Amino acid sequence: GLGASWRAALCLPVGMYVVLIPLIVFGTQDTATGKFDVAVLGKSKKADVMTYVKCCLDFRVFLMIFQYSACFGCELVMNNILATHFHDAFGVELAAAGVLAMCFGAMNLFARSLGGIASDWANKRWQMTGRLWVHFLSLLGQAVFLFLFGCIDKATGGWPLALA
Repeated sequence: GLGASWRAALCLPVGMYVVLIPLIVFGTQDTATGKFDVAVLGKSKKADVMTYVKCCLDFRVFLMIFQYSACFGCELVMNNILATHFHDAFGVELAAAGVLAMCFGAMNLFARSLGGIASDWANKRWQMTGRLWVHFLSLLGQAVFLFLFGCIDKATGGWPLALA
């Protein structure tokens, strides 16, 4: 039935990963010249688990992880409910609401890339502090625009304003 079909559909990505994992592990290389050598960075050995733990204990890294997960989590929620919201709040036909929601998802492809470019630029100029400021300002902008999005209904502009 319908209840079991969506569960069965989850087997496809699992099967794809099972096939792809050995291909990635054994069929790819780290760099164009082969396996990455840490000696290039002036180090004598690879990072161990405690190095990663020490990195994650840095409050700035923790803040970046938190900010990124908040941003991406919000994006996932919006992608999940947007078609239903357009249908329920604005009376858009369900198929058209799906297309409108897809436009939001497509916009995220560009927004995520531009956010990464801005973050890299700020990191080059002001190191980690600049990267954190770009992430903070992006998250603040996202919060403001989501609030404004929530204030829009049929009387205040309808779905064209909501999608803009």
